[in-house]
Amino acid sequence: MYSETDNEQLQNYIKELAVLYEIYSIPTSLISKKDLARIVLNKTVRALNINFCILFLIDFNGQEYKVWDARGLSKNIINNLPFNSPFLKLIDNTNKYIIVTDEKKINNFHLLEYNFPLKHMFCQIISSGLRTEGLFAAFRLIDMPYTKIEIALFNIIVNRIGDALENISLFEELKKQNINLQKEISERRKAEKEKKILQEKLERVKRMESIELLVGGIAHDLNNILCPLVGYPQLIRMKLKNNMPIDKEIKIIEKAALQASNEVKDLATFSRQIAYPKIIINLNTVIEEYLMSATMIEYQEKYPDVKIVINLDKELKNISGSTPHLTKVVMNLVCNAYEFLPKGGELTIETSTVNIEKKISGYEEILPGCYSLLKITDTGPGILDRDIKRIFEPYYTKKIHSTTGSGLGLWVVYGIVKEHNAFIDIHSEYGNGTSFYIYFPAHEQEAETEISNKVKSSCGTERILIIDDETEIREFLSDVL
Repeated sequence: MYSETDNEQLQNYIKELAVLYEIYSIPTSLISKKDLARIVLNKTVRALNINFCILFLIDFNGQEYKVWDARGLSKNIINNLPFNSPFLKLIDNTNKYIIVTDEKKINNFHLLEYNFPLKHMFCQIISSGLRTEGLFAAFRLIDMPYTKIEIALFNIIVNRIGDALENISLFEELKKQNINLQKEISERRKAEKEKKILQEKLERVKRMESIELLVGGIAHDLNNILCPLVGYPQLIRMKLKNNMPIDKEIKIIEKAALQASNEVKDLATFSRQIAYPKIIINLNTVIEEYLMSATMIEYQEKYPDVKIVINLDKELKNISGSTPHLTKVVMNLVCNAYEFLPKGGELTIETSTVNIEKKISGYEEILPGCYSLLKITDTGPGILDRDIKRIFEPYYTKKIHSTTGSGLGLWVVYGIVKEHNAFIDIHSEYGNGTSFYIYFPAHEQEAETEISNKVKSSCGTERILIIDDETEIREFLSDVL
């Protein structure tokens, strides 16, 4: 027969084993140190008849013990515990646990100032691997010595805490490495994306250079062919009498030849075969003059539902440029915007002075510097990314409603922009409009007066030598002279 005492001991053993099982079942790799301490202390105090229990951790920065957590003590007492008390130094010098059952010796550990009638104290170092992590201390206020089983349970609990701390540290290190790995993967993907974008830009530049070389040769040949076609109709009309029946047909030939000549000039502009003089001018002046031109008035009459918004910076810095060619840039961009707004909308023309401190990566890389910015925005349907990549190629268009133009408008814009050492960028969101940005290098000089191209009529007895590799051109120039 079991006595009542045996039954009580058995119940205590069962209780202690249950606590030990719960402690070992703690998922140490998925909880924080704070949660670990809370769970262990609650179960230890409840299962082993401990009045209060303290966990200390070593602060490796200051190389001293600090309270990790405690049970059975008020916060005020915990916060004022003597971290460097003799019992901490004593236990720090041994690799085993110590048990103190002498009340006077316990009081020598300077905990008596809190009026605790301490009877029994158990202390043991917490280790993970070969490293000391902290200290476990349990106290009883009643005269009930620790049994061998309780001491064994203390050892298991302390070892478990050490293992848990090691697992938590390993898990935190793995998390840190995982974060670093994810960061490295993210940076690598970003670098690959940037490399791909740069590769696309390089291919686009090479493609444009190839087109430029091809077009330059074609423009040169066409220009030679068109020279007599443009000039001879005028000579023929000068030799014919007024209102001759054939005069109408000659005018048609002359008009068609002039249109073809203008197309060739656009080709030559893109290929930068034609060197044109530049002066210091203000972009606002170019825009204001274009707004009063017959072309702009014609567009306003053709698209009455398009609202024009003009926002020009009065303090805009000057640029070095050619007025006729800059006018063509504004005209082609405005024309492009109008044709994206067949049912109406808003077209905005803006200028501003911008200082770029870091390189901007857009349609092309925009280098740091001070620029006079031309921005033309429409509220049209926008442009898809795949179309933006090819938008400056000749005859590449997605405008369904386009009824005018040769397909070279934006191509010519690109050529003129490059000739002015400027940069171009496009921001467009499909369904929400498009903005063209052109960054012209700013100048501090005052604007110059446009030089007249008129030549005074002169005559004399001098001889003129005509040199050209084309016989037709030499003969035409001879006839003109």
